Amino acid sequence: MMYWCGKALSKKASSRVQQKILSLWSGLGNKREPVSYKQIVSSLRDDGVSERTVARYLLKLVENGKLEKIERGYKKTFYRPYDKIWENLVESKQQFQISEEALSRIGNYVMNALSTTIADAEKTTEQLRARVWEKICSVPENEQNSNETFEKAMDLVLREKRTSVEEQTELNALTRSLIEDALLPALTCSPVFSRLYSEKELPEIVQDNVWELVKKFMTIWTFLYKHPWAVSELEENLNKKFSEMPARNN
Repeated sequence: MMYWCGKALSKKASSRVQQKILSLWSGLGNKREPVSYKQIVSSLRDDGVSERTVARYLLKLVENGKLEKIERGYKKTFYRPYDKIWENLVESKQQFQISEEALSRIGNYVMNALSTTIADAEKTTEQLRARVWEKICSVPENEQNSNETFEKAMDLVLREKRTSVEEQTELNALTRSLIEDALLPALTCSPVFSRLYSEKELPEIVQDNVWELVKKFMTIWTFLYKHPWAVSELEENLNKKFSEMPARNN
């Protein structure tokens, strides 16, 4: 067992070093330019990889047909990836850029939704904050700093008002949309989990799924922030739904 674990760790370390070497060409834009042995050693030394280790893995990458070794005069050795490897590196870089753009889009969307909602609910926020502290200050002074007091005060304030029929209908529709239109389709997608989609297609599919989830989530979050008395009702409804679900037999 210990031998197997050591072997697995060794493979992971080997893979990391080789990926570090290959990633050097990812920063060269669209150029498959040769990089000198000295440059490679210098770059990986900053990551704590010794020259001996770099030399060993460069040899492996050449032997495995991933890097082309180019000799230019006395002790001037250069390397560059073969065409197929280079194409994979460029594709990985493009996928990473797509991921960055998707994350940036999600971040901007969330921040805009937050700032707008907080501003719209400013009056409600002031009223709720005042009520919570009023409840906390109504208990004996020696109990005011306990977690139990804070939790009870918050729960009482959130339950002081009940949702209207219109609010219940809207919340139910939003919750159903989150679960049935975003969460379940993303996590029960047969073509994805039966491997009909290739690994190259997955990043965009997952990004679209996450984007839909974030939009649905923020819609409910915005509703609850404007109608905080609906929080306890949502919790009760979800607990009821989960408790009604049949237990799965192993």
